[in-house]
Amino acid sequence: MPGIVICGEGPTDLYYDKQTNSRGPLKVCVDKLLESFWDDVSYVDFVQVSRGDLEATDKGKPEKKTAVVRGLKKNFANAAYVSKCAKLLAEKAKVFAKANEDDWGVIFFKDLDASSGTDIDKVYNAMFSAMEDGFESANFETGVPMVPKTRSESWILCALSPKDASKNDFFEKLPMSDKSPNSGKKVLAKILNVDEDESYKIVGERVESFLWEQIQAPSFIVFKDKLYNMSSKILGRR
Repeated sequence: MPGIVICGEGPTDLYYDKQTNSRGPLKVCVDKLLESFWDDVSYVDFVQVSRGDLEATDKGKPEKKTAVVRGLKKNFANAAYVSKCAKLLAEKAKVFAKANEDDWGVIFFKDLDASSGTDIDKVYNAMFSAMEDGFESANFETGVPMVPKTRSESWILCALSPKDASKNDFFEKLPMSDKSPNSGKKVLAKILNVDEDESYKIVGERVESFLWEQIQAPSFIVFKDKLYNMSSKILGRR
């Protein structure tokens, strides 16, 4: 049985509980995209791996030096950690592939976390490259970075107006910090006309109807293309 190891940040993004079939919005997104590519993908297995699982796996291993992001004057503190996590996820997928005697992939989700004023494109490129470097260091060809500009709420906002390129472009430029008065979480709550802590309840009620494949946001299109290529390989389709 082919499968995909997924790693997100919490229940409101790339989350999956196999026992209860509880899915976060971005897991629904992945399922919908795979169905749009291949119709029936019900046989594909998914395994959720948390950051805590990765840290437990990596316990006792020597720390790597902090990676330096080209174009920034200071070290990008998360780059080495993200690269290490990508490598560990790839290694876990290899174990599942061997046990199942089939091909497996990885989807690694991470928000862009940076203070106001930091260049979004530089942080995005650094995060994306760190993930790809981690996959490459494990000699793993079916790893997919899932990195929205700027946070998961940006893609969810895009899904509310998937064909509106100007809105999609605007949502990709929202602040990278949840503390900002114009953060994605606050914008999402305002558009849904609910309190911030109620917005994901509404998203959960609507997410199945979102037309994810129509989203115009460039960072989403990059992810969608990567997911298609990975799924082509693990499902043996071209």
